[in-house]
Amino acid sequence: MAEATALGRGWQPWRRNVRVDGAEVDLAMLRKTGEQTELLVAEVKTSRAPIADLVGRWPMRRQRRLWRAAELLCEACGADRVEVALITVVLQGDRQVVTWWVAQAPLDCSRSGSAPC
Repeated sequence: MAEATALGRGWQPWRRNVRVDGAEVDLAMLRKTGEQTELLVAEVKTSRAPIADLVGRWPMRRQRRLWRAAELLCEACGADRVEVALITVVLQGDRQVVTWWVAQAPLDCSRSGSAPC
């Protein structure tokens, strides 16, 4: 469901479940916007628990690891911009509620939101 949501936003699959610099990246996807290539590095969490529980399980140290991985993947694919996100999928009976959270770069990182590589 998370990948389908990303596809709906114009992202195309590049890598899945890859380990980079000590971090596991659930989804790495690319999209072209004009002349630029953008990279999405996403962690996906699926649960029946309330959304607050899922977001609470995404601490800053994990986000920092994803930003480091994003920088390395950005170099590997030649992307111009990168976005790090948490995509939550909350299962509610027969419904799946997908929420997209964009991570802010840590203070020791020069990137924030959808930032240049």
